[in-house]
Amino acid sequence: MGIANISGAGRTLHSVILSSTVHPKPMFPLPDSAPVKLAFQHHDLLNASVKDVSCEFIEYGGPDGQTMWWNSTGCHVHSTSQTATICHCNHLTSFGVLVRLREFEVPTIHVTSLKLISVIGCGISLFSIVLTILAFALLGLHTLERIIQINLCLAIGIGQIIFLAGMKHTSNKIACTAVAALLHYVFTSVFCWMLVEGIHLYFQLVVVFKKALRRRIVAYYLIGWGKSIYGS
Repeated sequence: MGIANISGAGRTLHSVILSSTVHPKPMFPLPDSAPVKLAFQHHDLLNASVKDVSCEFIEYGGPDGQTMWWNSTGCHVHSTSQTATICHCNHLTSFGVLVRLREFEVPTIHVTSLKLISVIGCGISLFSIVLTILAFALLGLHTLERIIQINLCLAIGIGQIIFLAGMKHTSNKIACTAVAALLHYVFTSVFCWMLVEGIHLYFQLVVVFKKALRRRIVAYYLIGWGKSIYGS
C-alpha cells in the first residue's frame, strides 16, 4: 500500500510526509510547553469542501509489522490557513496533514436498519408494559408494591414514547434539546423508582412496623418523580 493511500473515513493526505530523528534521543513524550513544531505546505489551496484538518503520524503494526495507519495521538493543529498548517506534537516520527473533504456519513441502509430495530424494540417494550399495567389494574392488585411497580412501568413507557416521538426531530435544535431533557428526566425517574422499590423492600424485611403508611407513599412519590428533577 502506498503511503499516500493510507486514509480512511473520508480523509486524504494533503501535504508531504515529514520525518525527523534527533540524536541523542530525547525523553518522550515532550511536555506541552515544548512541543515539536512542524510546518506543512498544502498540496493545493483549502476550499469550502474541506470539513476539518488534522495532524497525524504513520503508525506501524499488524502481525507482520508492516500494516500502516494514521494516528493523531500526541499531535494537534496549532494553526491552519488555506496554504499551510502548523502542527505541535510531543514525539518524533513520520508526520502528515490530513483533511476531510466531506462529513462522515452512515450508509442509508444502516440508518434505516437502526430505525427499524429501534421502533420494533420500543414497540415490543411498550406492548409488554401496557400488559403489565393492565394486569395490575384488572386483577385489583393495588398494594404498595404494585403502586411502585406501576410507576416504574409508567416511567419506562413514557421514556419509550418520548424516544419514538423524538426520533424524527434531531435536525431541530430546540425540539432535540427538549426531547433530550425529557428523556434524561424520565429515565432518571426509572432509577429513582428502582431506588424506591429497594427502600420499600428494606421496610418490608427489616423494619416490620407498618406505621405512617400514607406518609411513606407520599415520600415514595417525591423520590420517584421529584428526586429526578433535582438529579436532572
